Amino acid sequence: MTPIRNPQKMNIEIKFYYGWLHEPPTLRIFTSINDFPRGIRHPYYILSAALHSDYICIEQCDKTLNWIKKIERGDVDTYVWEGQGFIHTITRDKVSFEHAIFGECADWPIWSCPLSHYKAALKGWRKILGMPESIDSEVTVELSEETYC
Repeated sequence: MTPIRNPQKMNIEIKFYYGWLHEPPTLRIFTSINDFPRGIRHPYYILSAALHSDYICIEQCDKTLNWIKKIERGDVDTYVWEGQGFIHTITRDKVSFEHAIFGECADWPIWSCPLSHYKAALKGWRKILGMPESIDSEVTVELSEETYC
């Protein structure tokens, strides 16, 4: 297993795109973080895995985005989205991810990112879900440099 790269500060670019899965031949959504080659693990792959496993339709994205608005306005302090793969604990400062089945383990550490990164990535994910299933469909989300939580 390739170690997780964990620089303290860096710009993050998340790319959602359709690619071919060969067995059986199907188009599916893939993710690239900072154009690292496959096999290089980056902490933001936890965010990517959470989006892939837990938001399968636009309506689910919209529901969470509405809760984020309530958090940003100060109407609520926390929203917890219990997805199929991860438990997303959303607060004004950050979003923490815990694997829904394994909890905290070596392959899936409890990890968090700034709320602004989560919101931007979720909006990008929502956008790719609304695009045609085509190798021409691609969404890039650029996240500003912030210190990792």
